[in-house]
Order: sequence, then structure tokens, then C-alpha cells
Amino acid sequence: YGLAVAVAKGLPFLNFPTKQGAVLVLAVEEHKRDVVNRLRDLGATADDPIWLETRWIGRQPDQIQRLREFLGHERIAFVLIDTLASFFEIDDENSNSEMTRHLLPFASLCHETDTVVLFTHHTRKSGGDDLRSIRGAGAVFALVDQALELKKDNDGSATRRVLTIEGRYKAESPGELVLDYKDERYVCLGSREDHARAALLTKVFEALPPDGRMLEVIPLADAAELRQPLTRRLAEELHRQ
Repeated sequence: YGLAVAVAKGLPFLNFPTKQGAVLVLAVEEHKRDVVNRLRDLGATADDPIWLETRWIGRQPDQIQRLREFLGHERIAFVLIDTLASFFEIDDENSNSEMTRHLLPFASLCHETDTVVLFTHHTRKSGGDDLRSIRGAGAVFALVDQALELKKDNDGSATRRVLTIEGRYKAESPGELVLDYKDERYVCLGSREDHARAALLTKVFEALPPDGRMLEVIPLADAAELRQPLTRRLAEELHRQ
């Protein structure tokens, strides 16, 4: 939902730029009031080009064609469908043929237009590696251009999450981003490597004397509990900053 608001306003999302455009939100599991309040809490206003539908529209033979016409008429750039299983009323999530039948028209829709469609979906309770934790048939992962999984970080933080990204455009996007939940929304702390380096810089900074006195590398490394060469590089980076 934060991404939907960012696209509608043309604002960055998780430190990445977005292309401004109209948004359609299909939240078939939610009460309309709750979705409106959520969007408002994220900064949406009545002037933002956000279309919202919370009624279940059911299985209709011309569903994809009607949607295609609406997207074209309203020049929709981004569609959020929450959730995949509820929207399609799927009988068997483990059926590759059923998942393919539902998702393939949407994959074609995205490839033939400038519209991005994002489905929310649940993960398996047993988890999994390399996005294999996506619940149900493997066709879900096979058909989408990009799959994103939000999971708890293993650092023990109650608010920190890791966003894993896999798909056809992997070379153009980060593999992982570390997020933290602050003030009712997620903020990006950078890649796992960025986050780890920031933690090391903080460690060196906190080991510096509070009165601003000069400190040689050896006692600084001892205070920060880091190796001397690494401490020197981190101190030089702090100095440049």
C-alpha cells in the first residue's frame, strides 16, 4: 500500500524513484473503510489518482478484458491486488494448471501495456530458500517477472525485515534490502552489505572519545573490538563523511 501511494504521488519508495501514475487497488479481503484509513495514514489524499475496489467481483469470462479497458481508459500505471488467492477464488493453490490459467492473462497484460500488476500472496508456514517459500504451485514463481518476499531478519530485531527480490530483472535490482518499521511504515536501511557497514561505522564512531580528543588506531581498534586495518579504513570513511 505504501508503494501504491508513492506511485500515485510520484514519490520515492524505499529510497528508489517511482514513475508517477494512476493506481488501482483491488483489496477484496478488506473492508473499504479500513483500506481508506490505511491509504490516508500513508499520506494519500482525495486528490491522488487512486481507484479503490473492495467488492469481490467473482470469476467472470470477460474479467481480464474489462480490466484491460478500464486500465486504458483511466491510464492506470500500477495495480495492487490483495490477495491473489481471494481475487481469483482459487480452488487448489497447488495446481500448476489452475495458477497458470489465472496468472498468464495478467502476465500478458503487463507485457502488452505499461501497467505493473502486483499481487500479494502468502508464504508457506514451513518457509523455504530462494523464494521457494511462496505458498502453492511453483507456477506462481515461474510466471511472474519479479517475486518479492518480506521476512523477519535473523538479527533478533522485532521491527526489522529483509526484502528478498528474485526474477527476470535481477541484474537491475538489489537481491536483498534491509527494512525497519518506523512511524507506521517501512524505511530502507540499504542492502545487507550497506547495513552491515553502517553498523561497523557506528561501532567505530561510538568508540571515539566524546570530548573530541585524537585517538591512535590501536586503542581505537581495541575499544571498537575490531581489527586494526578495518578500523583505520572505517575511521577514514568517517572523517570523509
